[in-house]
Amino acid sequence: MTNCQEDSEILVQQQGGIVQVILNRPWALNALTLEMIRMLSAGLDRWDSDPAVRAVVIAGAGERAFCAGGDIKSSYRTGMAFRQGEIDSRIASLFFGEEYQLNKKLFHYKKPLIALMNGITMGGGYGIAGPCRFRLASSRTTFAMPEVGIGFFPDVGGVYYLNRCADGFGSYLALSGNAIEGHDMHFCGLATDYVRESLTVQDLVTALAGAFEKAPSDVAGENDIVKNVLQGVRVHYDKEKVLCIAQGSMIATYFASGLAIEKILEGLAQEKDAWAEEVASVLCRRSPTSLKVTARYLDMARTMDFDDVMEHDFRLAQSFLGRSDYYEGVRAAVIDKDRKPRWSPETLQDVTDGMVESYFSAQSLSLSDIAA
Repeated sequence: MTNCQEDSEILVQQQGGIVQVILNRPWALNALTLEMIRMLSAGLDRWDSDPAVRAVVIAGAGERAFCAGGDIKSSYRTGMAFRQGEIDSRIASLFFGEEYQLNKKLFHYKKPLIALMNGITMGGGYGIAGPCRFRLASSRTTFAMPEVGIGFFPDVGGVYYLNRCADGFGSYLALSGNAIEGHDMHFCGLATDYVRESLTVQDLVTALAGAFEKAPSDVAGENDIVKNVLQGVRVHYDKEKVLCIAQGSMIATYFASGLAIEKILEGLAQEKDAWAEEVASVLCRRSPTSLKVTARYLDMARTMDFDDVMEHDFRLAQSFLGRSDYYEGVRAAVIDKDRKPRWSPETLQDVTDGMVESYFSAQSLSLSDIAA
């Protein structure tokens, strides 16, 4: 097995026809930096043109996380420099532009990509795993798109994936930012396979390498080879514990397409149910602007393809970088850690339709501008 430098933020090894990629910032829950994005993007280009590479497995270092998202402290510092006039918008939005280009590259990759989502898989972490053809969850997996809690929106293609969850479940995840477990992910389609928690990336790579070694190098059925290997590591789970079964009726009713946030809160209040009360409480702590922009975006994106979503993600990211809630949300969550964000506007009633529309209509760079 070939190796790269062990102190690198991305570790790459190759065993037979399988490339193993490890996101290597375990002390930061493998949060993505711009350097990691660039290294992974360049690697994908190399492996795509290398006939010896048959598939790529992506995992996270350590026991706690696949990837907890983007490095928001770095994004915060860059964004603040932009707001203070020290850098221009192109530099401020560079991280998001290159991240979204990587998401697109993963989505359209021709060789099988397998994400082993052990541990925390949130935000930008799912931006890496979500486009992979095979997305493996286990009892160790925790998933969330928590961006509304930091005054942002579910980016990295989030609305594309969440809109494909049935019966309002994706809207519930996007608007609450709440976490779910691996079996929930598999049941609603965010994971393709539910595997035993003891499965290690080395076990998986070894099994795949052995399977591909037995197949001719010009085989057209790489996906079938991966599926056959995964049959040996899949396990069953109790479907009665799945959230969208246990709370499916309320989720389908109150998070249906097109419902205003105010209507969702009114419906939850009528339930007189502990789960409904907790969800309502969570919604009331989120950024009112983020909630309304996200709800609008979910509806807009239902007919978009992935590339269209990524372009809209980039436009929205730039809009949020120019407003205060993102910085206030990051400040409260990871800078001062007081967990007391002061949103502006403070209430849902103060967020007008015109304010929401301005996030989508503001002049902005396109992803091709970043690539140039």
